[in-house]
Amino acid sequence: MQTDYDYIIAGAGLAGRSLALHLVKENALQGRKILIADQSFEERNDKTWCFWEQENSIAKEVIFREWKQVYFHTGQQQLLLPLAPYRYKMIRSADYYRYTNNIIANTPEITTLKTNIREVSMQGSQAVLDTGSQKISGRYIFSSIPVTLPPQPHRYNYLLQHFKGWIIKTNTACFQPETATLMDFRTSQQNGTSFLYVLPIDEHTALIEYTIFSKNTIPKEAYESAIQQYIDEHITRESYLILHEENGIIPMTDHPPETTHEQIIYTGAAGGMIKGSSGYAFHFIQEHSRQIAQQLAAHGKISRQPLPWRFRMYDSILLEILQQELLPGKEIFSRLFEKNKPQTILKFLDNQTNLGEELRLFLTLQKRTFLTAAIAWINKSRSYRSRK
Repeated sequence: MQTDYDYIIAGAGLAGRSLALHLVKENALQGRKILIADQSFEERNDKTWCFWEQENSIAKEVIFREWKQVYFHTGQQQLLLPLAPYRYKMIRSADYYRYTNNIIANTPEITTLKTNIREVSMQGSQAVLDTGSQKISGRYIFSSIPVTLPPQPHRYNYLLQHFKGWIIKTNTACFQPETATLMDFRTSQQNGTSFLYVLPIDEHTALIEYTIFSKNTIPKEAYESAIQQYIDEHITRESYLILHEENGIIPMTDHPPETTHEQIIYTGAAGGMIKGSSGYAFHFIQEHSRQIAQQLAAHGKISRQPLPWRFRMYDSILLEILQQELLPGKEIFSRLFEKNKPQTILKFLDNQTNLGEELRLFLTLQKRTFLTAAIAWINKSRSYRSRK
């Protein structure tokens, strides 16, 4: 087997496949040899990815459902939020895997390899992927393989977004297909910031997902109990079928990703493409993949484009509030959506607002608590720099 490539994509999950897709779409592969390596290329339906956008995405062919408006329930009142010009969209992982597998199979520049990935490293001027049985080199390696970084709790915040979801089918029409529920806080907050969201597929079918932001996960039975209670109290007391289950854990942190080597580019969660304060990743993975593909198409090399410092600071401040329990997350998000236009909030969560928009948004929040968290963030930063 060939052991030298121009680009190696280590990991064929969302990040690796998205990069391959953008490389194809941006015509960045002409005259290049690309390897995608992972243990499996199975078309698993084990994840649901949601995001918002104004225009059609690169994966418009596999959008499963989309909504022009959403509900937000503070626990006391329900808000109906029109999103135009945005739409909230849902992609099932099996559809995305199937779609990208077809594109990969029909791109002659791309080779796939089912293999273990022991590590990626630099050896001389080459980036090297070690499978345990062979070493494969490339000019660049794009790795979404998780990297274990030593925690630095004196400097950074670490929370988990953990969740369990059911797709259920009811006998009577219980759902409004044109309206999703983005956040519903009508659930106990004793385990941390807890909410449910509802993504209707039709009048009888929807994904109902229970999500918590906290330091630790909870027993499986506790997730299921919360979903059952929500269905009984707010959806239907009649019997229903559970068609599908999913669960997962997403890190929420402001710990920066590994950036030691210029020729090893980390992508996905390993590359810091999960927004620390919200857990949303699909949009940021697509943007990162597009930037890489456009740079390779234009120049054949990568220049890192760090996130503007103020957005990193905003994430850190919110994580500080949630981790130190300075204010319940329910109160923060409820105030945010009660006092601001949803379009501004979505733009802010995409790191695309300007300073004026951000100031107007912050003036609607709990100023004393956010100031306390901002001071704590500044003190952490100073303390860290003094140790170096």
